Amino acid sequence: MSGRIFVRLLRRVAWFWRGDRLNPFLIFYPVQAYNLPYLCSCGVYFMVDRIVTFFVKLLFKVVNLFSFRFRVALFTWLVRVYGLLFPRFYTVSRTNLRLAFPDKDDKWRENVLRANISQIGRLLADCTRLSSIDKEWVKNNVSFPFYSRYQEIKRKHKTGVLIATGHLGSFELVGFVMPFYGLPLNFIVRSFSLKRLDAWWNSIRELHGNKVISRKGGYQKAVKAIKTGKDVAILFDQNVRRKHGVFVKWFGIEASTTKALALIALKTRCPIMVASVKNLKDGKYQINFAECDVSDIYDSGMSTKDKIREITQRVSSCYQRIIEDFPEGWFWMHRRWKTRPEGEPEDFYS
Repeated sequence: MSGRIFVRLLRRVAWFWRGDRLNPFLIFYPVQAYNLPYLCSCGVYFMVDRIVTFFVKLLFKVVNLFSFRFRVALFTWLVRVYGLLFPRFYTVSRTNLRLAFPDKDDKWRENVLRANISQIGRLLADCTRLSSIDKEWVKNNVSFPFYSRYQEIKRKHKTGVLIATGHLGSFELVGFVMPFYGLPLNFIVRSFSLKRLDAWWNSIRELHGNKVISRKGGYQKAVKAIKTGKDVAILFDQNVRRKHGVFVKWFGIEASTTKALALIALKTRCPIMVASVKNLKDGKYQINFAECDVSDIYDSGMSTKDKIREITQRVSSCYQRIIEDFPEGWFWMHRRWKTRPEGEPEDFYS
């Protein structure tokens, strides 16, 4: 009986989380925006916010008592358990891998999926140690081969750099380690529904000079930052609603992708780079940057709509090549092709 109750409780918690919003911090979303008016009116929200924040902080402190290898194993096991309790995790991942790699056989896809679970475990373990990372750790564990070229590009432009990145590998490290190279970032993120928790996590992200920009109202702040020479990073690889997106090819299939990146680029005429982190087998990390030249689009005779689509397509194609080199690192459980162009049935994940 107790086992059944426990499973029921987990399912109830998961009900608050919608599959198209998977985040490394699943526990951070017991309260979604559509529940807030009622919960705030009865005071439950504030209580939940305090309780969840307390237990997340406690979890971080407890797991950090153990070795990093143990933490990776623990979180990998938890991800596997989650997938068993909620099969959609595996169903969506397999569907995405089949759509993205139709020429690969089932054995190859299953191997990628197994490795993907381990990569998510490593991501979660990395998140627990962010606050303890210092310059010495970065020097010994992170390589940044594009560093010299990055500085050269910045010297050539009066504006800041617009950095497109996504949910690949231990992606939180990309922004977190940049200040140690003297390159602090402003980055646009989705805020957690729990304000206390959101403030705590952002305080960790901003420990060494970064600045978090909330996605709500983020466009104007990002434009202002870039025009004053500051670099801005934006996660762009997730599905968005049709009214907020533009459809571009993603692994050969039309996918609704945020227009924000292209709009910021057109407004500031800044250089664009695509950034990622690759988890290496020796427990170390490599920060990779790739130039994505769109300067010809800025001065072209295309309409604004076509410019937005072309910029977004170039950046998406560049990031896709990075994923193809490290397929086990991406968030395959995310319903990337959920939103379809008008007239197409939204049945990829039915």
